[in-house]
Amino acid sequence: MRLAVDTGALLATLDGTSDALVKLAERGAQLVMTPVNMAEAYYVLCRRLGEAEAAAIVKDLVESDVVHVVSPPGVHVEAARCRNSIALADCYSISLARRLGIKAVFNRERELEEAMGRDPQLARLIVFLDQLQH
Repeated sequence: MRLAVDTGALLATLDGTSDALVKLAERGAQLVMTPVNMAEAYYVLCRRLGEAEAAAIVKDLVESDVVHVVSPPGVHVEAARCRNSIALADCYSISLARRLGIKAVFNRERELEEAMGRDPQLARLIVFLDQLQH
């Protein structure tokens, strides 16, 4: 199983709010994310913990081979065309999932749920962390 991981899902895993990604990785799931999403995670971690600790966490993540940072052709253009009134980084996760033909995993967000209600195609592409924890 392969999943495109959004920044919020990664941060929920790192802060201990959810262990769904850890369990999936232990079962052999391949977790992928865009450089934009990894940069956003680094940005949030810098603000929360300071630059040195954030850099160490991101370095460990990348070197651990748990999360693979990928940027397939066309992902940037497709993300920029996102028509769902959601954050650009969320558009990157969705674009990556579309490009790779996989699901995108997100932490539950109101604006994303609203966009899914308006776009059934988007709803089929996204899975939330709390849905994976069962």
